[in-house]
Amino acid sequence: MLNGSADCRSLAGNGFTVSQWIGICGNQLRSYVNGGESFWDAGTVRQNDWTHVAVTFDAATNTRRHYVDGELVGERVEASGITVSPNAWRIFIDFNYPRTPSGAIDEVRFWNVARTLAQIRETITQTITTPQTGLVAVYALDGSANDVVAGRNGTKEGAGGFLNPPIGPAGCATSASSLCVGPSGRFQISGTWQTESSNGNASVVTALK
Repeated sequence: MLNGSADCRSLAGNGFTVSQWIGICGNQLRSYVNGGESFWDAGTVRQNDWTHVAVTFDAATNTRRHYVDGELVGERVEASGITVSPNAWRIFIDFNYPRTPSGAIDEVRFWNVARTLAQIRETITQTITTPQTGLVAVYALDGSANDVVAGRNGTKEGAGGFLNPPIGPAGCATSASSLCVGPSGRFQISGTWQTESSNGNASVVTALK
């Protein structure tokens, strides 16, 4: 969740001048894959609201894609593959661009495969705590910088803090007419229906597989 900034701020990166970077410039999702002039803006990020963003790179086709809240907002083919960096990844900052946004990050996931739109949507509201194919690390950022799936624990630097307790609506509980979903039950969903002659509250039902 970002609280607004006119300039560029880092979400994660390992050296934007030579390799990869993901951030927000104004309200645009921006990424670098080869440092230098490889920046690209695609996708609007809402201010003062929790937003899911994802950046993928398909090495087979050199295609970079941006996703916002489970929707593909842009894609383009690069002239070459991504540049490998000797720098460690940093969250909410970058090795070469230490400008932290005003706001908060609830969770960061690193994959070594290009996730598809369907795969991103499948886990966008799910908490991942066990290893999966292609999943390198998951930083829940719930009070620590620990990786919850592979033990690649990070270290907090500077004066920033963690979301502790984890993000979640106080007292959210699934009922006959409302459903709590997402990491830590962060989102509460309810609905209503209306016909020409009547109206009422939607009901929570169990999906059959």
